[in-house]
Amino acid sequence: MRMAALGFAFASFSFAAFLGGCTAIPARGPSSEELSAIRSQKAAVVLLRVTATEDGKALNTSAGGWSYAYIGVQAVKIGEQGSFVPWTMNRAPSSNAGREGWRYLVLATGTYYLSINTPHSGRNTWRSADRANRAPRFWLNVPGNQPVVYAGSIHVSCSTHWQGSSESACSSDIVVTDETESAAALARASFADYGPLTTALMQRYGDPVKPALLHDLKPVTLATAGREELVSPDWWKRSAKRFLGWYSESPVSGSGCGAGGYGCAAILMLYLAYLPFGAAIAGADASSAESKWGPCMQNLAQQLRELDPMAQLHRRLKEKLGRHGVSVAGGLANRADLAPVAAREGFKSVLQVEIQRVQMRECEERGAFCLEVAVRARLKDVRTNQPVYDTVFVYSNPSRRGVGRSTLPADYEFLPTAFAKCREMAAYCGESGRKLFKQELARALDLLVDSILPETASVGD
Repeated sequence: MRMAALGFAFASFSFAAFLGGCTAIPARGPSSEELSAIRSQKAAVVLLRVTATEDGKALNTSAGGWSYAYIGVQAVKIGEQGSFVPWTMNRAPSSNAGREGWRYLVLATGTYYLSINTPHSGRNTWRSADRANRAPRFWLNVPGNQPVVYAGSIHVSCSTHWQGSSESACSSDIVVTDETESAAALARASFADYGPLTTALMQRYGDPVKPALLHDLKPVTLATAGREELVSPDWWKRSAKRFLGWYSESPVSGSGCGAGGYGCAAILMLYLAYLPFGAAIAGADASSAESKWGPCMQNLAQQLRELDPMAQLHRRLKEKLGRHGVSVAGGLANRADLAPVAAREGFKSVLQVEIQRVQMRECEERGAFCLEVAVRARLKDVRTNQPVYDTVFVYSNPSRRGVGRSTLPADYEFLPTAFAKCREMAAYCGESGRKLFKQELARALDLLVDSILPETASVGD
């Protein structure tokens, strides 16, 4: 397993090096498959510019994927992150344009979370201690009828400070400006055959809906939907991770293998010999946990259906909108043709809020669990049938465990400032557990609504 994992890691590194390169961002056009998608209005060229300074000195942001100054732009389609997110290839329209910081992505139509990987920024993380040091994140809508979209010009202003005795770290501020005239000239030179350029500037991700935007788009209707099933911990995967090392990193460490990798081979042989015994232990542990906590989880699932979180969410959102002076006339079912239906009924916009999951999530402390609730909020202008706001918020605990890469927190899931509390599973069982679960659900919905809609503010905010 480890040898295969090492081979995959090397292949992944080589592939990323090929894409990012140790030289400049490649200057080449879209592939034939991408051109076909663009011409059939299933994708678009997304043009942007990236410039940066460090302590006032200009950086060459296109110097290559493994250089210190390289700034990568990674796009993840909101709602569709699975077990593997492919690298978003950054390419330059031409060599000269690349030297000036211009680059483009080819993205399928949809709404994207944009991660700006600045020097030393590292991977996006949930941990509260790192949130203040994270570079700002953005979102972008790629419409289906615009072949070339200008997403804005990103400027990264980086200042360094020392960590420890020798390692420097970079705290970055990111500003997005509008250079439509320059982008249009570049599009005419490089992408004239695709069609005209449209400006759709990326927006800051994770902020509440601006009150002024709500007032500009009145009358507003509200549509809530989602899942009301309680997701129970996967007891087998939990035990397999604990006793077999599955659904996490491989059980053989990549360090200390020795010359020629013989140490890894020896460890692998020992692991294979242990595997049947470990599987039996994991199976017994999973059966014990299921037998012990299964009835409690069933009672919580029934209680969740009785509490009707979608109705509670709808009521809280309607009340909060009312405090902003935005009355919601009726409500619509969340459906594929929601925008045209809302337009026919005289609305300018629709606020769609969907409960994406409700589950009991194990925390870093083994045996401790928290309630996790994720919602996606979208505000759509029905006149254009395009979103003007899109964010996924999740009420959880930053120490939550993932079981398998597909259940790690998605990059675009934004954690509110108040966290769920981790408790032993027994705390959620019995009559006192039902009371606790109800309180936790109410707290989660209150915090999520407060994340979507800010406190009452003036229309000009």
